[in-house]
Amino acid sequence: MNGEDIKIPTNAILYIKSSGNYLDIFTVSKTYTIRCKIGNFIATTPYALEYLRIHSLILLE
Repeated sequence: MNGEDIKIPTNAILYIKSSGNYLDIFTVSKTYTIRCKIGNFIATTPYALEYLRIHSLILLE
């Protein structure tokens, strides 16, 4: 954040949206945008198995 490193607890993350080289990390209180590919992000998390990667999402009404 503004050049600072921040740590977000895994249990605080609601979901992550990938858009090219950027990720939007959604929490209850805030959305963080970082420049990182989703594969690199998952590789750096301590518990990669906590994440489910979905390539596309279709909402049905």
